[in-house]
Amino acid sequence: MAVKLRLETGDIKKYTTWCDRDVGVEWGGYQESKCGRRRQLLTPSDKECEHIDCAIYAAEFNAKDQRMGAGLMILISLLILISGIIAHDSMALFGIIGILIGIPLWISRDKDYKNNKKKAELIEFKNYGTINSIKAEKV
Repeated sequence: MAVKLRLETGDIKKYTTWCDRDVGVEWGGYQESKCGRRRQLLTPSDKECEHIDCAIYAAEFNAKDQRMGAGLMILISLLILISGIIAHDSMALFGIIGILIGIPLWISRDKDYKNNKKKAELIEFKNYGTINSIKAEKV
């Protein structure tokens, strides 16, 4: 189970408590919650915890993880740009590199926004019992 909250309107919101660790099935990647529950990637499991604090931590962790991935893509793109300019003495690579930098930034910003929104909703529920000022209850 994950953290499930039912709003007064009848809508149900679901929040994961898993954080990806050492991602990559071939490297023995696994997912873990803040409270210590763990499972191998691509292994079905119903052992996900229902702790609000674990869901808040997962949203925060996943937002930071997205930023790190985008930063790595930008670094790689800049290295390609610099090596291309040195090797070919051409500025034609700027458009391609702009696209290579822009796509991960856009994806990261979108996922970062969604994870931060989830975190804010969970903190509001934990403190006030509401989500976006609508009464909610744990299912």
